[in-house]
Amino acid sequence: MWTGLFRISCNNSRANVTGRVSSIVVVGTILVVIVLMVPGVTFRLKAGGASVTAEAYLRAVAEGEVAVARQMSLGRVAEFASRLEDKDLAAKVEEVKAEVVALSDAWARVEAVVELTLKDGTADVGWYELGLLKEGGVWKVYSFREIGPRIEGSWVGNQKKEDLYEVEAIFKGYMDDLAMGRYKEAARWLAGPALREHLKAEPVLGRGKIVDRVEEVSFRVIGRRGKLMVVEARYRVGGRDVRVAVTAYRTVVGWRMVEIAKV
Repeated sequence: MWTGLFRISCNNSRANVTGRVSSIVVVGTILVVIVLMVPGVTFRLKAGGASVTAEAYLRAVAEGEVAVARQMSLGRVAEFASRLEDKDLAAKVEEVKAEVVALSDAWARVEAVVELTLKDGTADVGWYELGLLKEGGVWKVYSFREIGPRIEGSWVGNQKKEDLYEVEAIFKGYMDDLAMGRYKEAARWLAGPALREHLKAEPVLGRGKIVDRVEEVSFRVIGRRGKLMVVEARYRVGGRDVRVAVTAYRTVVGWRMVEIAKV
């Protein structure tokens, strides 16, 4: 009898110990998860003000709210906003996405993408890097420059054929316009950095035909994520084989080329 009771007592003790150990393990695991999460949560909380300021500044510039943009900026960036006073540059902002990529208590670097519909109905997109300083508890933009498309993370190559066909069509349309001497019209196939470079070169290259018609054109998707697609194009022009990597972005009016790089 006593032996049986002793065994029962021992079993109960072991069960209690096991239960306590399990509870300690669970609580410990939860604490570890919390510790790992806290830095990320803290970063997001601190970064929130900087990203909100960056988005608001970009919207103000794009929509022609010069006084607002000037109030949210410092130094040369504020002077830049002032120079826009007499320019009718207002556009419809379709979307602004900003992400803080570096942060301290008084400084932040933000990368952003801005989608626009311009006054003539054409679509545009831009990627920007902004530097912000905190003065008197308020974030203000002190540097602002355009950068290339934000390509990050894992990409896949297999995508909808319809999207590839559309990118093929805009590439061929662009090359046909150049071959026919329609440099100004060729801008319709572009957006972002590619459009800016094209317009900048117009005084020199916009005087006539600058390329022969392309032949034997082939395409393949080499990367796609979200609204960005990278396509490899191979073709012959003037008896030469040419290979380029085209980065395209899906705007509100369809795909547009934002970067064209010779391989």
